[in-house]
Amino acid sequence: MKHQIIQFDSLEALIRASQERSIWNRRDSREGEFHFTGTRSHAEACTLAQHGWAEGLQKMQVNLATVQASNTATGAAPAYMLDVAGAYPHAAIAASGDAFCMVSPAPVSERARPILRIATSTALGSMFEPSEVFNYGAALVAIIDALEGSGFSIELQSIRCNISCGGGNERLTITTLLKKAGEPLDLERLAFCLGSASYNRRLHFGVVEARCPASLWQGSYGRAEQPQHGTDVEHDVCLLPGPMMFGPGEPQLSSPEAAFKAMLPKVLDLLADRYASFPSLIHLAA
Repeated sequence: MKHQIIQFDSLEALIRASQERSIWNRRDSREGEFHFTGTRSHAEACTLAQHGWAEGLQKMQVNLATVQASNTATGAAPAYMLDVAGAYPHAAIAASGDAFCMVSPAPVSERARPILRIATSTALGSMFEPSEVFNYGAALVAIIDALEGSGFSIELQSIRCNISCGGGNERLTITTLLKKAGEPLDLERLAFCLGSASYNRRLHFGVVEARCPASLWQGSYGRAEQPQHGTDVEHDVCLLPGPMMFGPGEPQLSSPEAAFKAMLPKVLDLLADRYASFPSLIHLAA
């Protein structure tokens, strides 16, 4: 199977690529309807991606206010350090026999923020409603905000993987770096990229129209596939499966609150193997 990989080092680069000319006789990135894309034009989608989706973020925050207030994941955890002596033991580390199992508040000079590399799949089957994408995105924006508030420095990329439905059975991966580690969170732009179906159905479609042959991709834009470690993303990246982790019409995507409650334990389980020794993860799970 031929595998085409298109990589963008910024959201701006993705936007520019989606605006490139194409010889396709139909461009769903431009002609797609509002009920399918969530925006009224490709130009509107580019504007929201570039400048942020303030209305979407406000709606996310209003809908999640109650569940966030009742969950410690939204609070900032104090910084800690592990040593052979300290205020109290980290039970899991102590049980492993590691001498550095005692937890104490870290001096300010030692409160380094560990980098957490996250990738989320943005590929969508045609049966997903824009509202379901929004609910998933609202939950993920809240979780990323919480992880940053708990002491992690997040690097975030989106990954869209599809298999062509035309002859050739080609695999296409589009990756975009949405946030570098150390950069401040731009929640309004993340609200669009993670919570609007237009991120896939206008911006990504535009890239496919400009960079891929119509004979393989026109019409269906391919079958959504889950990204794979080693093929689409590096092994040290924590890979989230996107809305496809639940599927269209599933109750977990019925509201932002339902998505948050369903996603938080899955994200924490995904992080636990690599970051169990980082006390802020304990704080999130409390």
